[in-house]
Amino acid sequence: MAGTLVEMQDPYRPHAPPPDPELARLAMQGQQRRAELAAGQHGQQQHAGSGHLRTAIGAYRGSTVKRIMLAVILVTVLTAGVGVVISVLGRPDIGGMLAPAFAIAFVTFMIYVFVPPLASQGAVNAEQDWARGLPFALEGYFEALGGQPRGARRIVYEIIWQHGARAPDPALVHGVFGAVDPTARLDHADARAAHVTGGAVSGVTGIRINRVPVYRNHRLPAHIHAVVEKVLLPLHRSHPIARVVLKG
Repeated sequence: MAGTLVEMQDPYRPHAPPPDPELARLAMQGQQRRAELAAGQHGQQQHAGSGHLRTAIGAYRGSTVKRIMLAVILVTVLTAGVGVVISVLGRPDIGGMLAPAFAIAFVTFMIYVFVPPLASQGAVNAEQDWARGLPFALEGYFEALGGQPRGARRIVYEIIWQHGARAPDPALVHGVFGAVDPTARLDHADARAAHVTGGAVSGVTGIRINRVPVYRNHRLPAHIHAVVEKVLLPLHRSHPIARVVLKG
């Protein structure tokens, strides 16, 4: 009886219209474009992060591009100076040929000021070797260098002691950090770990492009190196550290 009732009601139910082929095609195209956009944004973020990382390491270890440009500036200034001397000595025809070196030096200097100090792959490898050579694991370091630059950045250090090691007195941790970073603060410390928030590290370069300030992570490597080498390594000798996690 129930089956008969359903069969009697079915003809009165509105049937769902078939899917519009054009709408289905547009929906599929929209999903594809969203996927392409997400992949493109991810690639851009990775590329930008690599640039920030190389700029930070180049500022600390030196940039081959910057060295070459500086050499060009010195040579052209010297050449132009020789031209002036030759002109004064009575050979303006020869001295005049060397005078344009001043313009080359000026243009190169302006480029030198604005071009970021990109590190070579060798410099990046050297920084990776330094991190790997520490007696404890250093996590988050390269992520911090590759992060979006800001006017100022604070690095948070999570120091995890080795299992069974005697943790230092919290006042000692706070004190030794203050020797390198006077504005660092101890957030928490117990038998397992210590959390320290470092002072603000400036990312200001003094450069503006279209009135927009340019920030870089160029001071982060030197700051973190100082904390690792002057604070964490001495701490490790007396209170073994398993790993240090950097955030920020």
